[in-house]
Amino acid sequence: MRIYLDSNVFISLVRDEIDMAFNLRGKDSEIFFALCAEKKCSIILSQAFSDEIKKVVCIERSDVTEMLKQLSVNYEEISIKAENERVSEIIFNKNIHYSDAVHTALAIKSNCNLIISWNKKDFVKVAGLIECQTPTEFIDKIIRHIS
Repeated sequence: MRIYLDSNVFISLVRDEIDMAFNLRGKDSEIFFALCAEKKCSIILSQAFSDEIKKVVCIERSDVTEMLKQLSVNYEEISIKAENERVSEIIFNKNIHYSDAVHTALAIKSNCNLIISWNKKDFVKVAGLIECQTPTEFIDKIIRHIS
């Protein structure tokens, strides 16, 4: 399975975040990465992902990949760019923010099965193009398939 990773999942792991409803996002992000390692999922990292990580938590791309290696997570760094025409089309047809349209276009172009994001609400409008799940939903689906 190819998973396009939104930066907020990695940020939650690094910051060990808890959301406003006291959900342990940092812990669920950790479990998500462990399941990805166990199930041999490929995490897709884009330049947009790296730029957001650097801006929010000041972590370089090489440090991100080192952390993923330590977690035994398979990852792929894509160098493709989102085509402006496709991004504009997604914005116009789906009425979403520019950065979310870029992530959507990159996920589709790199043949991902889904996007993992804590901000699933940002991707609801693109459900017909690509599925989005939170790390918790991903964990629940994997555990349900195992049980």
